[in-house]
Amino acid sequence: MNFPTSIPNPEYPFKVEHEDNSITSKFEDGTVQSRMKFTKSRKTWTLKWSGLKQNHYNTLENFIVNQVHHQAAIFGWTNPADNVMYQVRCIKFEGELQFIDYWNVELQFQEA
Repeated sequence: MNFPTSIPNPEYPFKVEHEDNSITSKFEDGTVQSRMKFTKSRKTWTLKWSGLKQNHYNTLENFIVNQVHHQAAIFGWTNPADNVMYQVRCIKFEGELQFIDYWNVELQFQEA
């Protein structure tokens, strides 16, 4: 399953965070030892739209709520910044009706 291509690209800038996959331990003598906690550092993208039209909002809401069930299913999303398709899950979906038929939307996708 892939993110709907009918939804316009999010507004710029959009934020990407890299998960810290390390763990550190401090010792009595002041030295620090560190190592990887996980083998993969997942990315999390925050995407925003202001003034998303009602029909696009309906498509987006149906996809997130009824098809992938928020975090339950993984789907393909093509990042418009690098044109790479990532396997992600939706960890946040917020919508605010700005005007009649126009929504402000914030999504967060986390790499699977």
